[in-house]
Amino acid sequence: MKKVIIYIVLALVFFALGFVFFSFITKLKTDNKKADINNQNNTYAAGWQAASKRLVDLGVVRDAEEIDIKEISGFVSELGNNKIWVKIIPLSPLHDPDLDTRIIKVNNKTEIKKLIIKPLDEFQKEMKDYVDKYGEINGLLEATENKLPTRYFEQKITVSEIIVGHQVIIKTSTNISQEKEFIASEITVYPK
Repeated sequence: MKKVIIYIVLALVFFALGFVFFSFITKLKTDNKKADINNQNNTYAAGWQAASKRLVDLGVVRDAEEIDIKEISGFVSELGNNKIWVKIIPLSPLHDPDLDTRIIKVNNKTEIKKLIIKPLDEFQKEMKDYVDKYGEINGLLEATENKLPTRYFEQKITVSEIIVGHQVIIKTSTNISQEKEFIASEITVYPK
């Protein structure tokens, strides 16, 4: 019985020593980490940049400067003075939120067209003619070699015919990945 009591007392002593030692080591590590953080640029922006860099390095998202974008799509949110404000779907969750709304300038070289839905019977006739001429559609290669009929026809319009809420595709000849405002070379307006 004495041996059991001695073992229990020794176990409690070693447990207490281990607890004190572990607490001391943990505090020491925490203090060192705080010192490292305080020596860095401890700001929200620095943290955001570090997280963004890590996600880019891991390949989860692409770096905004690396992307060459010449086409965006979104919804018209405002119009005025030959400009169209378009709310786009962000290119990446980490990109500048100020670029979620782009200002598109329209000039005399900008081609603007609206897609109009063809009557169903006209579209079905075009599809039948396509199949009669080229055979069944057996893959993407055949479809791209012999242009498939589309459900829409295009109608040229002016900027004044665009309405807030329209879905649009904007094309340009320059990289607009970091541009808030730019000139469009082509605007395609989808039917509401």
